Amino acid sequence: MEGTQFASVSGKNSTQFLGSWKLISQNIEKNSSLIRLYGTFRYGGGTEVNSTYSTFKVNGSLIRGGGYKYYPGDTQLGYTDVSMAHNADGSFPSKTVSIYADSWHMSGSASGTISGVPSIPRASSIDASDFYLGTNPSFTIKRASSSFSHYVSLYCGDTWISGVSVPASDTSGAVSLSAEQTESLYSRIPETTSLSVHLLCTTYNGQGVQIGEPVKKYVWALMEESSAKPVFTDFDFADANPSVTGVTGDNQLLVEGQSTLEVTVPAAKRAIARHGSSIKKYILTCGGQVKEATYSSSGPVTLTIPEVSSGAITVTAVDSRGLKTSVTKNASFRSYFPPLIKEARVLRKNGVEAETTLTLRIQISSGSLGDTANSVTSISYRYKPAASDAYVAGTTPITPGTSVSTVIAGDLAEGFTAASDYDLEVTVRDAITSSSILLRVGSGVPVIDMYRKEDAVGISVGSLYDEQVGGLLQMAGTPLLQSGTSETGGWIQFYDGTMICRQTYHRSMPRSSWVDWYGHLACDLGSPPDFPKEFLEAPLCWYTLSGTWATICTLQTLAGSKATASKSDVLMIIRPPDSIASDATVSVDVHVLAIGRWK
Repeated sequence: MEGTQFASVSGKNSTQFLGSWKLISQNIEKNSSLIRLYGTFRYGGGTEVNSTYSTFKVNGSLIRGGGYKYYPGDTQLGYTDVSMAHNADGSFPSKTVSIYADSWHMSGSASGTISGVPSIPRASSIDASDFYLGTNPSFTIKRASSSFSHYVSLYCGDTWISGVSVPASDTSGAVSLSAEQTESLYSRIPETTSLSVHLLCTTYNGQGVQIGEPVKKYVWALMEESSAKPVFTDFDFADANPSVTGVTGDNQLLVEGQSTLEVTVPAAKRAIARHGSSIKKYILTCGGQVKEATYSSSGPVTLTIPEVSSGAITVTAVDSRGLKTSVTKNASFRSYFPPLIKEARVLRKNGVEAETTLTLRIQISSGSLGDTANSVTSISYRYKPAASDAYVAGTTPITPGTSVSTVIAGDLAEGFTAASDYDLEVTVRDAITSSSILLRVGSGVPVIDMYRKEDAVGISVGSLYDEQVGGLLQMAGTPLLQSGTSETGGWIQFYDGTMICRQTYHRSMPRSSWVDWYGHLACDLGSPPDFPKEFLEAPLCWYTLSGTWATICTLQTLAGSKATASKSDVLMIIRPPDSIASDATVSVDVHVLAIGRWK
């Protein structure tokens, strides 16, 4: 029997109808196989077998019809060729086919599966890695057949860039890129550093017929920073602070904290962009300070940093891809600090007088500043009364130096008046700059002033002692406590206006003049002499008695409207001994204590 059996239908008298298949050919281009399906009659008897009618079909196609007469063994009835498609990967799918028989000996159908058909070679696969722009992308091919040849193209999107033929003898290669083609890739990424591209591999059989669909492999075209960053090599710089360059005599010398660094990128030294990018800006860095400026292709670009703290100057050119090229220059640099006033005192003579002494101790940055040796060049001052907002320039010249102690003048000819407080601003200048300090000149009013002249002594609180006013104790020039005596008694005057007077006078009274006062005796003490100092108004008085026949009692009373008025009508209650005769005369000393105001 021809081919491989796939189905059978059995009949009477040892008869069978058989279906078989055979691979005739394969079409690589169409990815299909030509399968021949056979129909066969098998008779297992010893003599011939006959039927007046018959129909035999394979896969729906008529193989033989009409009557028959067959002998023992297999009789091929005919065949039909069927083209069967393979899977996309070239493998053969399982196919089901059928047979049909209708005759005197048999009637029925059956089906079976065709399998085991060889796969058809398909398009080859390709592999590749990312590559750097400026190099040629390489690849390897896994061939589906050793007879296949290939063509590998490089595409960016839908745009063909370059390609190369790969003969059947090769399984690897590279797509060559001209300088122009490489630049065309650069131009597609003016602001990034990578580009997605793909290799397209087309497979051909030995006759040059394309096999299957082209196969893609995506890779990244990368940008190597060293070959794409800006070209930038030089810039200019100078100290733009004329106060500093006037001292150093060199605008290429930077002084710490004082110089103003000015960097210029002239058009002739401008940064140049590469491979389709553009320069966006310059960045200046010096001593931790950073400044930026927009790029210009036609004119100079200037960047400035005040009060520089380093001599290392770096300028960076930045392109549209963010790639950078930096140039660093080291300027001559001098460490420096402004004048440091380490000690400052201002004192009045004896702490209270107008004469005022200024004492300073100053430290400056040592060494030369270019053409100039640093030194204290001037010391000046200005002042104002503490309650004022307007300063007045000091008039006393002060010899410059690092140690100063000199008398300074204020208020023109009067000096710093003792009664006022002053704000004093002192300014010290060296070769480059100055420093100032604010001091307070306190008023010359002492807390306590102790006075002694010959036998006179006194104390003043809050001012100098005024000998014209006198007194043992003064408050801000006004006596706080004064005292004295006269023929009529003694007195004490206080700062708040209080005065105390005391006096004593003698009184003789007959016993018969005393009157009864609620079980006691009362007597008229008469009119005492005037107080030793005049009261501003009637004082409050206390009267007491002393004497052999008297016991002490008191009575408070107000005298007249003035201290010099008569002090009559003063009664004193006494308790004399019972042994005193009713006609006896009693002598007593009357003591008066008066408290009132003297101012």
